[in-house]
Amino acid sequence: MTKLIFPQSYRCACASGYTGRRCESEVNECAPDPCLHGGRCSDLLGDFSCDCGGTGYSGPHCEVNIDECAASAPCMNGAACRDTDGDYSCQPCPGDFCGKNCQRRDPCQMVRFENCTSCAHIRFPPFPIGLISWEFPFLFFPCAKP
Repeated sequence: MTKLIFPQSYRCACASGYTGRRCESEVNECAPDPCLHGGRCSDLLGDFSCDCGGTGYSGPHCEVNIDECAASAPCMNGAACRDTDGDYSCQPCPGDFCGKNCQRRDPCQMVRFENCTSCAHIRFPPFPIGLISWEFPFLFFPCAKP
């Protein structure tokens, strides 16, 4: 801190990260939020840091889109990967595969019944049996593809 003497007053030249007449207040470098796309800002002395984890972005301000297709090749079973802003999609899932990464078989396509026109996945909520809670992940009615 450097004091500049003026008649009847003084003014301090504050070190980086401080403000106020006597440099008594720390500057909040996270206000306004410099982190983009949902990045979390941490205020440091005279600086800030963005945590971009889970946003699909990187860089000092979470401004650089991560190409998930190039980074990890997430699509399975021959599906093409398409990078999007902060995410990716696998399309089209081949044959009877489904899921974000085309990683599982679609139960509606695995078994075929005659005269069936639609297939529905029905999800039951968990229900308690004594002290144990049981959950049925899905019930399906398989049908032939139209």
